[in-house]
Amino acid sequence: MVILLKQDHYQPNLHTTLGQLGGPPPPRARIQAWATAACPALRRPWFGARDPTGDVPAGGALRQCGAVRPEPRHLPMFPLSTVLFPHSRLPLHVFEPRYRRLVDDVLAGDGRFGVVLIARGPEVGGGDDRTDLGTVATVEAAEALPDGRWLLVARGLERLRVTRWLPDDPYPAAMVETLRSPPTADGPALLAAVAALRQVLALRSELGETPAPALDQAIGDGPDEVGWRLCALAPVNPLDRQRLLETDDPDERLATLGTLVGAVAEDLRRMLSHG
Repeated sequence: MVILLKQDHYQPNLHTTLGQLGGPPPPRARIQAWATAACPALRRPWFGARDPTGDVPAGGALRQCGAVRPEPRHLPMFPLSTVLFPHSRLPLHVFEPRYRRLVDDVLAGDGRFGVVLIARGPEVGGGDDRTDLGTVATVEAAEALPDGRWLLVARGLERLRVTRWLPDDPYPAAMVETLRSPPTADGPALLAAVAALRQVLALRSELGETPAPALDQAIGDGPDEVGWRLCALAPVNPLDRQRLLETDDPDERLATLGTLVGAVAEDLRRMLSHG
């Protein structure tokens, strides 16, 4: 099906998350090199920050999708083992035949698809239990490999709610409605969330797990982008990430984020205290 070449819940690196691939994947270095070339923003410590030029290199089958419809109703769907937030990016390696067909159809259309978290069950072969709240994504870059597989970089646009799942024919699809949230205020809740995440990333860096990226609000075009990117970078598990995505009120979402990363920080302090 799909290999997520995404940032780890605990570090902003690209890596493969599936063990059963149905065939050998491209070398990790090859995929990471392609993804960072196709989407320059992935070179930055802040995974998901926007490239100020908006450029995607041309060449081969690499392409950049254009404008998309503002209010999609029918969407092809990628059920995945991760949560995609608005304003964040997700590299993917697509190899399962039905999802290759999905990519073909998406690129022939408006470039949009939906991403939802698999709550239970496998990514490969179907039979999964899917959540109904996810994110509308758009393809920013795509490269067709010689054997028919695809490498993609997708960007989250806005939240969606599935109103009705359609039969898999051959890939998942759904009728969806887009969800709007109140705007995130550039105030105490946002500043507190930045401070909490900065602290937990510094602790992880002290443990030698990953360098602590610089967190400043210049990485986004406004408080909404910053707020969602804090969620994307938080070292929490998929169900907690889904909880953040499902929270409508931005201040409540940021407060929940602070609580979650605060618990991680306490665990890290205990690890440091025991050497």
